[in-house]
Amino acid sequence: QPVPNKPNVALLQWVERFFKGSTDRPPLYLQHSGHSRTIIGWGQYKSNQYLTILDPMTRPDRIRKCVRLKERELVWVLSRMSSHFTKPQYQIVYVNGLIES
Repeated sequence: QPVPNKPNVALLQWVERFFKGSTDRPPLYLQHSGHSRTIIGWGQYKSNQYLTILDPMTRPDRIRKCVRLKERELVWVLSRMSSHFTKPQYQIVYVNGLIES
């Protein structure tokens, strides 16, 4: 059961299992309260988890900054720490397999 104002542990664990141990996973599409974001990675810094996301609500100045960054710096600009994901409910859409004709 999610705890108000605390990271949604179930979400973070699910995303960790999805990305951990694989370098070629497709992105996840995260939906909550009318807002969608694309998760492109998961990581951990000390004891805190973070998600690397593409968010259409990101400020333009932050996006412009990304163009000049090295990959390691870019991950930090696009990352959100676990404390950012406190909604009680999220929906995740992901691709499982290929569609072939």
